[in-house]
Amino acid sequence: MNGFQGLRGDGVTVRCWHSIGTLALDGSQPDLGTFIFGVRNMIEPNIVRAFYRVLLKREPENERVVMEKTHAPNIEALLLSFVNCLEIRTKLADATVSYSSAIFEMPPRRVDYDISAEQLRACFDRVRREWALLGEQEPYWSVAAQDRFRVANLDDKAMNKFFETGRATAVQLQNCLSRTGRKLAKGLCLEFGCGTGRVTRYLAELFDHVIGIDVSPGHLKLATKHLQDAGISNVSLKLLGSPEELISILPEFDFLFSTIVFQHNPPPLQKFFLDNFLKKVRPGGGAYFQMPTHTPGYEFQIEKYLNSKPPMHFEMHDLPMHVVFETLNRYDLVPIEVLMDGRTGMLGSHTFFCMKRVVPHSVVAGA
Repeated sequence: MNGFQGLRGDGVTVRCWHSIGTLALDGSQPDLGTFIFGVRNMIEPNIVRAFYRVLLKREPENERVVMEKTHAPNIEALLLSFVNCLEIRTKLADATVSYSSAIFEMPPRRVDYDISAEQLRACFDRVRREWALLGEQEPYWSVAAQDRFRVANLDDKAMNKFFETGRATAVQLQNCLSRTGRKLAKGLCLEFGCGTGRVTRYLAELFDHVIGIDVSPGHLKLATKHLQDAGISNVSLKLLGSPEELISILPEFDFLFSTIVFQHNPPPLQKFFLDNFLKKVRPGGGAYFQMPTHTPGYEFQIEKYLNSKPPMHFEMHDLPMHVVFETLNRYDLVPIEVLMDGRTGMLGSHTFFCMKRVVPHSVVAGA
């Protein structure tokens, strides 16, 4: 086969063929892009070397392995080849062990979570403004922070993938129930931070009715549309405008569900939300929620926070685990499973699965 190879201006090598319908050098059939343009991309060797240095913290063994990896179909495939290799998995495992060991040596840290009602309202207003803006500008990326979910990049394939991540999250809940031998009391589910309805549509298959609450009008507008388009009618969506409103609109319910939401609220708000949600769980009901509890180096001082400018991206916060357990105990919820997860992209986040006693512990203790 006749052809030539050259370097494109953006650092990607291209191979061009003179004829259509010929096989590539490796024996494979050129893809559609080759048929149309006569061009096939090959990743620049310097990019491969950079992956070795950044991800594996070393130089490549030799030039042969570099050239082998230049034949990856795209950058995403190249990245996957690195993150799935045994070497990097071993490094990640070692890092996890080191982190786990460091937890036991973690010094006391200041995390303010008991504050005045005025300060709580100020925290809420700040978070509400941030997420109302994100709901208008980047409603999908703000929920699942991958570039393919930015408004400028969205297409049907990306949208389908976005909602597939919601299905995967609902499956995680089902796996948790199976793993722990628990059955879901269908009834009423409260989803805190329903966003665009990414998970909501799949929770609607598991429960008789779902109430989704959020602080962002833009997210809720899209959630309404997506649920209607999917023909889902057993979901009610509510916009939360103030902390006081939460107390007034919450009915008793059978199950609390929330992932990648608590973490965007300062610790006082996390505690406030968790307290008011858990007190409304009916006996025999449950809760499945995620929040960071042990992020290395995290501290929170209310005065400093309220006097600071909001970050350019969404906020990330902790609530100490002992506060979570104290709140669970206060409302007779028994932890069934607590697993460290990777939902924040950092160490220190945990997913909690709890069930509420049918008979309050105080009654049993006094019997």
